[in-house]
Amino acid sequence: MKEIIIVLLFVVSFALAKPGISPRISGVVETCSSDSDCSGSQKCCSNGCGHTCQTPPALPCIYNGKTYQTGEGFIADDGCNSCGCSDGRVMCTLMECVRQTDLLLNKTIV
Repeated sequence: MKEIIIVLLFVVSFALAKPGISPRISGVVETCSSDSDCSGSQKCCSNGCGHTCQTPPALPCIYNGKTYQTGEGFIADDGCNSCGCSDGRVMCTLMECVRQTDLLLNKTIV
């Protein structure tokens, strides 16, 4: 009876196994379980075989209805300050703008 149970277990486990050889995975595949396990802006993401810390793609910026990519620079809507996109945030210089009409009228801007 014991032999029959062992053979039956072998047949059942063999029938459940899928054909092919499991690929060898080098390195650790389970390096995190939540975003807090990752450094900086990295997030804990599934890689199909576990979870690893991965850098998310950079977010674009929207300024006055136009889309800019991270690292891209552009002129502010005031025409004299410059702006840039950094991972979804628009950052602009805050210089005082002097208009040509002010120069012609010799106005002092305060």
